[in-house]
Amino acid sequence: MANQIQKASISLDKEPSAGKEAQSLTKETLFRSETILIILILFLMVITGIISPRFLKLANLTVLLKQSSYLVFPTLGQSIVLLTGGFDLSIGPLVSLVSICSTMIMTSLNINPEVAILVGFSVGLLVGLIIGLTNGVLVAVFRVNPLIVTLATGSMAAGLALIVSGGSPVFNLPDQLNLLFGSSEIAYIPVPAIVATIMTLIVYIFLTRTRQGKYLYAIGGNEEAARVAGIPTKFYLVIAYMMSAILAVIGGFLLTARVNSGEPNLGGALSLQCLAAAVLGGVSLKGGEGTALGAILGAFFMILLGNAMDLLHVGTYSQMLALGLVLIGATVLDRIVHKE
Repeated sequence: MANQIQKASISLDKEPSAGKEAQSLTKETLFRSETILIILILFLMVITGIISPRFLKLANLTVLLKQSSYLVFPTLGQSIVLLTGGFDLSIGPLVSLVSICSTMIMTSLNINPEVAILVGFSVGLLVGLIIGLTNGVLVAVFRVNPLIVTLATGSMAAGLALIVSGGSPVFNLPDQLNLLFGSSEIAYIPVPAIVATIMTLIVYIFLTRTRQGKYLYAIGGNEEAARVAGIPTKFYLVIAYMMSAILAVIGGFLLTARVNSGEPNLGGALSLQCLAAAVLGGVSLKGGEGTALGAILGAFFMILLGNAMDLLHVGTYSQMLALGLVLIGATVLDRIVHKE
């Protein structure tokens, strides 16, 4: 045992061995997954453009870009948790709770609108951090299954959103909220898309260029080996769930600005959507494998598919069926690609 710890410590000085091994062994697989996904995206765009010429119009492409931006944030958060070998089903309900809490604070404060928006966002961020911390502690410290933990906290968040709001939307928000974060553009690029791009770069750099990011890969690849190597696995598991919550808060806040109201059901099927997007992008359900780029491609594919079905007049119920089929397909594909 002493020799094992000594070898693990030496490997830690260089780079987390589990994370390094997972990244080197799967680089070719991930590249192939991302390439296939890009081909599928281009194929779907061409087919939809031929069937419905409206698809290629600037107005629809702008909507597509904006819609995909809102899915980017929870998908990045879900991917971070997946890398550690867990998953987060509380993302959707958290978005709903943040939407209600932040907007109720904004409407209750008789102060400068910009300050009210900042306070509302801060309250939403605090709510997200509490839920993320709860998820992380229960998973990392008390070793409760992530499915049970995040399903429970998600149920609590959904219930709180309905209780606090009385099941009704919150209106009369400051006009600046929608103007600044919902409908504004910079150089013809929607603000949510710009924010999503910045967050993607931050997450990409964190996961690929920092020791802490590589720790997440190591934990997902082999948590026991990472612990023996000296990585504080419990601490970084908690950090992963808190990062997921923060990204969900940002996405929920921007989505609230878009609809210009606090919605108790704003999260909807977001938890499943971002899970399917991440897995489609090559993030393994087993942990330790995946990239931010792949996750974002998966998110764009999900929104592109929904947009195509809207233009082709596919009903809402049928779209729900399609989402379930995509999730099943992504899970089966994950099992095939990462089969040992």
